[in-house]
Order: sequence, then C-alpha cells, then structure tokens
Amino acid sequence: MAIAPKELRDLIRRLEKQFTGGVDMDLIRTWLPQLRGTLTSAFPSDDEIMAEVARIMGARFRAGLKSLPKRHKMHIGRLGPEIIAEQYRPMLRERIRASAELIKLNRDEEIERQLRRFAGWATGSLPSQAKRSDKGELAKGVTKALQQDTFERRRVCIDQGHKLIAAVDDVIALEHGAIAKKWRHVIPHAGYQSREEHLERDGVVYAVKGNAMLEAGRMRKAGRPYAEDLDEQPAVAPYCQCFWEAIYDLEDLPDDMRA
Repeated sequence: MAIAPKELRDLIRRLEKQFTGGVDMDLIRTWLPQLRGTLTSAFPSDDEIMAEVARIMGARFRAGLKSLPKRHKMHIGRLGPEIIAEQYRPMLRERIRASAELIKLNRDEEIERQLRRFAGWATGSLPSQAKRSDKGELAKGVTKALQQDTFERRRVCIDQGHKLIAAVDDVIALEHGAIAKKWRHVIPHAGYQSREEHLERDGVVYAVKGNAMLEAGRMRKAGRPYAEDLDEQPAVAPYCQCFWEAIYDLEDLPDDMRA
C-alpha cells in the first residue's frame, strides 16, 4: 500500500535539514537507499497498478461493446452482448497487461528522476551555503510528481481503452465484410485537443480495400484513399478518440461511391 504523501514530504524535509552546504558523499550514500525505498512505497505497487488498470479498462470495454451497434449498424445484432464480450475478452486481457507495463515503466522512470534531482540538489551547493534558499523544493517536486502520476495513470488507461475498442471494431468490420468506413471525430469536450486533419476527415467515407462490392464493380473509391491506406487510423495517435463507423450495405454509401 502506498504511503501517504505527507510522510514522504516529512522525510524529505528531514533530509534537507541535514545538508548544510558542500558535498557530503557519506550522507548522500546513506540517504539514497532510504529515499528510493520511500519513493517506491509512495507510488502504487505492481498489484495496485494492475487492479486499477483492469478496473478502468474493463469499464471502457463494457461501454465500448454497448455502443457497437452504433458503429456497425445492426450487423452484429444477432450476437448477444455476452457472446461478443467473451469473444474479445482476450484482447482486453492483452491490453490490460500492456497498459500496466507502460504505467510501471513510467513509475520507475519517475522514481529515478526524483533520485537524480536529490543527488543533483545534494551536490549542488558550496561549503559556504549553510542556509540554502531552495530547501523545500524537493518536497514540492515529489508532491507534484505523485499528483501527475495519478493523472497519467488514468490518461493511459483511457487512451488504451480507445485503442482496444478500435482494435475490436477493426476485427468485426473485417469478419462481417464491411465495404467502407466513415471517419467519426469525437464531439470535442473540455481538455480534448482535436487534430485539424482529423476534424477534416469527420464524416468522410473511405472504401475498404478488396471488398466484394468493389471487386464486383458495384461501388468505387470516388478518388479517395482506401481506409487502410490512410497515414493515420482513428484512436492510433496518442489520446485520439476518433473512431470508424463501418458500412456494410450499398445504400448506406454516399452517391459518389455508388457505381
């Protein structure tokens, strides 16, 4: 269980008081292991990270499955939600593991960064600097890092959740014979940074390469790239929340794509 941020701040303040100027390598060597252990206790453990990722991504997975009929019309309506969920649960498990590993790497890098800050601070004064004006900065930096870590963990989970649903959508479109895909830009909301090129693609329909209707000459590309050949796909760019809406019937195509 992570220790309270106040305990960590108190430890760092005690540490700062012991450094009265100059370089004391014995003191640094004494404090570094203790600081590493305390920092490690302040951040979530591997088990806590895995539990949090599973909880958040599980919720994103369930929400994404509920909205599948919107993105695939009713071509998957004959499959019950339980069957769909069970079919794609292995993809959820893989994404949970990958997301947890990413978060753990970020955590470990942040711990090392804070230790480097301490070592730099402890060796960065002259012998005459008995009273340093920057005491307290280490504690502030660690507090900020812990707050940022909480935010980043959730952001990674949400982003990976969108990527998971995009992967599920891709498999469903392939298995059910989608003939085209319509780019959908998420409705902009507070804190979301839209990409200009994604806004321009909103509502644009792209043919799926090699589909049966295209091969039969019953539809055309209309001068646009194939969906697969776009330089970016929805939800692939970091924190992108765009998605594909799959098209399966000729009557749902725009006029310029009907042969």
